[in-house]
Amino acid sequence: MSEDQKSRMAARLLTLDRPQSPSLGIPKFPVITAETELCDLVTEASWEFFDLVKSDPLPWLTRPVGEWESHPDFQKVKAFVSTVKVVNDSCERAIALAKDYYAILTKDNKVRRMICQVVEKDRREFPDVSKRTLGKR
Repeated sequence: MSEDQKSRMAARLLTLDRPQSPSLGIPKFPVITAETELCDLVTEASWEFFDLVKSDPLPWLTRPVGEWESHPDFQKVKAFVSTVKVVNDSCERAIALAKDYYAILTKDNKVRRMICQVVEKDRREFPDVSKRTLGKR
């Protein structure tokens, strides 16, 4: 990433208020177009990263990008980002659960495909589990 991009992201973050408490619930995803830049994705919620890694980025984030490397807090954050393992645990667990369930139900691949099709059809008909949606039947 270029120093210009880093600088614009830092400048954007510094214009945003730091929330007093973490955001809970379903995140609001931005609309991304061909013109969207990384700095456009910086929001107030971006401050939460620094809270999670117990960092106060203001001493180095307000300086020119070329000086960041010399700050110990920046080095701590950089070391964390460089070594953290990113996984989608919930997705991996869901896939493993589905595979285990299929193995219990049947060994026949044709039957497994039919089960998948029924589940997919039901998910389209019932996108959530509200009473209104489930009352369709």
